[in-house]
Amino acid sequence: MNSLARFLIPTEILYGPGASDNLGERVRQLGSTALVVTDRGVVRAGVVEKIEKSLVASGVKIKRFEGVKPNPDIEIVDRAFQIARTQDTEVLIGIGGGSSIDVAKAVGLLLANGGASISEYVAGKSIRNPNPPLIAVPTTCGTGSEVTTSTVVLDPVRKHKVSLRQGTFLCPTLAVIDPHLLTTLPSQVVASTGMDALTHAIESYLSLAASPITEGCALYAIELIGRYLRPATSNPSNLKAIGSMAIASTIAGMSFGQASTTLVHGMAHALGGYVDLPHGLATAVLLPHVMEFNLPADPEKFARVAQALGQHVEGLTTIEAARLSVKAVRELMSDVGISETLETVEVKREDIILMSKAAAAEKRLANNPRRVNEEDILKIFEQVFCHESN
Repeated sequence: MNSLARFLIPTEILYGPGASDNLGERVRQLGSTALVVTDRGVVRAGVVEKIEKSLVASGVKIKRFEGVKPNPDIEIVDRAFQIARTQDTEVLIGIGGGSSIDVAKAVGLLLANGGASISEYVAGKSIRNPNPPLIAVPTTCGTGSEVTTSTVVLDPVRKHKVSLRQGTFLCPTLAVIDPHLLTTLPSQVVASTGMDALTHAIESYLSLAASPITEGCALYAIELIGRYLRPATSNPSNLKAIGSMAIASTIAGMSFGQASTTLVHGMAHALGGYVDLPHGLATAVLLPHVMEFNLPADPEKFARVAQALGQHVEGLTTIEAARLSVKAVRELMSDVGISETLETVEVKREDIILMSKAAAAEKRLANNPRRVNEEDILKIFEQVFCHESN
């Protein structure tokens, strides 16, 4: 834990059923032209049309980019940016999962800082100006991007996901958390994004950059997810369960946005460059393996994670209680239908070696509770892919 803690979230959060109903009025206070960034699945669900009607009724001129895909790359961001440039875009609205919100952030970065392509910033160009007003409307319960300071873009040439940030410049102005927007989610999406939120909470709680504030957020998010992910996956229209998952994701985002993620996300970013896998599944499958690796570094914290997940630790030694945290995560994954291996995914051993090298170079590993090297990461990847070590 840091001896000197700083906690800053400039994003206003509006939470509750129907929170998105009158979004147009709020957007009009920020500007008269907006770009809606989303994906076709969210459009088909009818979510975007409802919000756009509110925008038009409030006198906001809109353009829409609906080409977002999981793990958005440089090309997707650049295409969205070109649409934003066809009007004097004053407000950005990301509607969807973390991919849509991240693309909206990246487009805002380009609008505020200039440049022809986000590749310039992926390559290291400095971010000097804050984004224009950005409203995040999450329709999944996992990424926490609605309250974080970064955006993630896939560099297909380097086969690696790059996190861009500069202070709070990329933070959304407003996060609208409306449980009604999540009630039509497929169960498998609830499961994978919910596990991503759990990963955010657990990693930020265990992070060496954690503070008392982030730890409190993380533990409460873990408790909510342990209690509500199963019923939300079984029945996404259960407003209590899905609403609890939605706010748990946001609270976990508040935690990891300040305390950072660690080894799971470092490995997941490397994995995403080689395997076309939704981010939530990538983090979920890695989580129990990384927890086992990290557990000896801080058994007391792992024991608290076990308690937050509903495990009874009375009468147990600290290490016994700590091990229950991994058991609880594995049981939760099994109950919501997520495997803890990628045994069926074909990947070359040389690619696993390259993934391990890329993950070992991630800056976030400095906050991992246990010191980790490339060889350690390779062993974890081999467990995940069910490859035998040479």
